[in-house]
Amino acid sequence: GEAAPVRRRSSGGSRRGRQGPAGLMEEELRLAVAAGVRRQCEFEALVPMLPTLHNLLAEHLKAEEQDLHNRCQRFRHMPQSFFGIPVEHISPSSWAPVVALLAAVPAHTIPYDQLGALVRAAKEVPRLHRVEHPEDDKPL
Repeated sequence: GEAAPVRRRSSGGSRRGRQGPAGLMEEELRLAVAAGVRRQCEFEALVPMLPTLHNLLAEHLKAEEQDLHNRCQRFRHMPQSFFGIPVEHISPSSWAPVVALLAAVPAHTIPYDQLGALVRAAKEVPRLHRVEHPEDDKPL
């Protein structure tokens, strides 16, 4: 007779069907552990060096930082249309929740947390648009 075909596990396949501890899917658990390890490594490596890094970079980037600050101040009160936002997408709140999330980014010490804050702000844009423009079913 013929030998039964060998079943191979697909390397690109999803493992979402199998349950892990605490009801989390195995892939979600793997991602959570990887994120925790990355965050802890960044914390352990970066935080002790922050004062030195700050001192070294502060003088070197002082002029650029001041220029960026001045440009932000200059553009702060410009209308949304100035930035190319079409009239139908203009936010009645002037994107206040997004602005608040972006303003909180510097409060995070490590890059992993800063990236997470930026992702939350980016995800807030379409969510806020759906709330403020419920009749608009077109994506941004």
